[in-house]
Amino acid sequence: MAAIRHNLQREVFKPSEERLYAVVNVTKAGKKKKASFLCAAVTMDKPETVSLYQVKKTDKDTYKKKATWRFRDLTIIDGKDATKDTPEFDLHFEKTYKWVASSHTEKLNFIIALWKLCVRYPTQRKPTLMNVNTALIEESINIETGRAQQHTDEGVTVEDYQELTQREENDLEHMMSQTENAISNLEEFNEQLSRELSVLDSANIQSIMASEDQVNSLMDLLEASLAELDKLDTRLTQYDEVLKTVHNQMEQMEDKDRHMETESANRNKLIKEVEYLVGTLGIPERHITALKQGDLSKGLAVKECTNAAEAVLAALTADIHPGLTKMKAVKEQQEKYEQISKDFAHRLKQHLLGIFQQHGVDTDMPAKHSSELHLPKHLNCHKELLPYCDLMKWLKEIDPEVFLELCLAYVNSLSKIYERQLKEFFETARQRAISKGSKSMHSAFKMTSSNPISKLDDHGVRMSPRPSPRPLTHKFRGRDRRDTGDSGSDSISQSGSIGSYESASLTLETRGRFDRVFDILLSELEPVCTSEQQFVQKFFDFSMDEFESQDSSGGGSDASDGAFMSKGSGDVRERKQLSEDVSRRRKMNERREEIKKVMQGLFSNLDSELHAFIQFGDKLDSFNSMYMLVRIGQYVITNQLSGAPVSYLSQQLGNCLITVKRLFDKFIANLIRQIEEAKIQKNKRVGILPFVSKFEEFVENSEGIFKNAERRTDLDKAYIQLTRVVFDNVERVAMESLKSPKAVVMLENYHHLLRVLSRLKISCLEKEKLEAKEKYGASLEEYVKGMLGRPMEKLSVFFEGVQEKIAAGVKAEEVGYQLAFSKQELRKCIKEVPAKELKKGLEHLYKKVEKQLCDEESLLQVVWNSMQKEFIEQYKNFVDLINRCYPGSMITLEYTIKDVLFFFSNIASSH
Repeated sequence: MAAIRHNLQREVFKPSEERLYAVVNVTKAGKKKKASFLCAAVTMDKPETVSLYQVKKTDKDTYKKKATWRFRDLTIIDGKDATKDTPEFDLHFEKTYKWVASSHTEKLNFIIALWKLCVRYPTQRKPTLMNVNTALIEESINIETGRAQQHTDEGVTVEDYQELTQREENDLEHMMSQTENAISNLEEFNEQLSRELSVLDSANIQSIMASEDQVNSLMDLLEASLAELDKLDTRLTQYDEVLKTVHNQMEQMEDKDRHMETESANRNKLIKEVEYLVGTLGIPERHITALKQGDLSKGLAVKECTNAAEAVLAALTADIHPGLTKMKAVKEQQEKYEQISKDFAHRLKQHLLGIFQQHGVDTDMPAKHSSELHLPKHLNCHKELLPYCDLMKWLKEIDPEVFLELCLAYVNSLSKIYERQLKEFFETARQRAISKGSKSMHSAFKMTSSNPISKLDDHGVRMSPRPSPRPLTHKFRGRDRRDTGDSGSDSISQSGSIGSYESASLTLETRGRFDRVFDILLSELEPVCTSEQQFVQKFFDFSMDEFESQDSSGGGSDASDGAFMSKGSGDVRERKQLSEDVSRRRKMNERREEIKKVMQGLFSNLDSELHAFIQFGDKLDSFNSMYMLVRIGQYVITNQLSGAPVSYLSQQLGNCLITVKRLFDKFIANLIRQIEEAKIQKNKRVGILPFVSKFEEFVENSEGIFKNAERRTDLDKAYIQLTRVVFDNVERVAMESLKSPKAVVMLENYHHLLRVLSRLKISCLEKEKLEAKEKYGASLEEYVKGMLGRPMEKLSVFFEGVQEKIAAGVKAEEVGYQLAFSKQELRKCIKEVPAKELKKGLEHLYKKVEKQLCDEESLLQVVWNSMQKEFIEQYKNFVDLINRCYPGSMITLEYTIKDVLFFFSNIASSH
């Protein structure tokens, strides 16, 4: 076992810098007896780590680790039985491993070695011993402790096992190789080593005895050296006594130098503080003169006053030590600057109030009912006030109350002007939107009709399809002014009821005029509101630039730096960054609220005027809600995509967009209601239903309005709703019609809807287009089959009876023996429908179909061709039944397929 232990240490554990402590030969319980070694090893590095290994011998006679466990994870050592000698034992880690040692003694020695490891290395957690004789373990530990104490007294190390050095290992291998049977006969090898050791001991003793003279000489030299050391120590003691007096003098000199350095440092600090105070609080006299006597109406003087005010602000906000602020000179200087600032703030306030009042009165007003729709911009006022931006920022720091007074004064002065201008501007827009010569206005989509083919009811007109309106373009800046048309003298009824237009072209012209007016209205409002907001942000120091720059540059460096930080420091930095982001967002929201309050004060009636104009446009024509939805939606989305800060006008238009969307939904709901309430005169032919024509008109106009529009999804939803309602009510009206057959009503209207949807190619209505195609085909088939029974009615009835017999189980060749379906009855029916009578019946059928179908859809030839195909199918079916049921009877119809084709072609060409 010692050789195996030596080989394991050399081949397995030495390369991994570990020391083998215990080993046992084991096999796994319950399996094939494959032997392996269970080893306990300790690392050579500090702190030591104990591990357990399963080592197996390979086919090449080498050892290899197969499994590893950390000793600290060992929870239970189970010896199986404490009273009987059994080689089995279990080691409990996360799972239990069952082993069988080569003998009970080896098992017990291995368990004792594991327990000694726990005692020797307290950092290792002790496992629980089960079914093990603890008395043997304690006795073994006590014996080892006694040996360790004895060896310690003799100067021998405590370690049970000490690894051989490389030289010792080489010598041992050389010696073993020189001796035959060194391992097989250990007793003889041991005696040989003892003999050689005794020879070496005697040689050592003789060598020591031979060198006695040299030892005596060495001792004499050591005694002489000790005498010289005593002399040297005496001289060093004398030097130390001398240095004691010098040491005291040097300490005094060091104290003086230290005091001088402290005094010099204090003097330098005092000079720096005085220079800082003088530089900070010492403002040039020209600045004081500028603040007291500067002419604020001149540009150069305003610049001088700005520089002076900033110098005073720097002096008042300088970072001065609290102790220095108690000095009388510093107090007097600060009080002096505060008084100068207060006087200048009052003078600045009076000057700006004068400018506010001047521009609150002297401003260009648009001429009432002028030919051009225009909203004046206050560029002169902005230009005159912009030089005072830095002074307003200074005033905000020095005297917030005066700053707020100026804000309120500006808002009060300019708000009255904006209120009058906006009121006149929107009134002019209303006048421009009303068409000239219109007696009253009406929504173009009334669905009730007194004439189901070509007219609406007494309150409307039938409008034929027309080209789509011009495409809408979104131009709010730099666009040319379009002619908004002549102003009309008529106005809208205050009750909200809408009259009728004289013609469809008048309606189209009015809608186009309203769209142009609304486009110009937004294009005029946008630069005025934008320029005013930009001025307010700059003049009153409400700019958002500092927050935007922080957002654009603050996040990137933090993210990249954080990648190289530890988790703890990264969390701290993340929390700090989060806190800064929250603070920045709070300040940004406060700044936005300040801007919003000022803009609301300046444009106090903008929201009400916008909503009033939207309601005006809806009352003028409900169709205008679509124009407004597109225009406002384009403006709001374009402003969002531009990346610019949200403007006050875009916020207002965002609110208006909600109102317009509700009006659009109401418009669609009214259309749906009118379709559902549509009635027809039951004693007249129906043709194309009025609401189907109006649906076509609505879709054509809507496609022109919403072409390339951002709010397309709203229209698509309305399309789907309207299409479903139209489909349902076509079937409803078809059921209610008495004059026109149901199939004819559905055939003509679904054909019309299919043509409309195919021509316009609306992607969201592809499903509805397929449904219209299916309903059209089903209606055509139903109508054709229902009408075709009449030209050959007797034959049709006869052969229907034949088919019923066959379906009932009668064989086809036996049908002719039935009395009602005999050959004589068949010949009789064929004679009753000669070719002449057939042609006459087909002519009558053609006239009837021609009378039932309207001319608008041109479906007569389509229906007639379908009837021809269906008739030929019936003909072939009759011939087939004759051949099957009456074989060899030589019975045939009096006309052929060629005759039938001639009849159909002749009838169609003659009409």
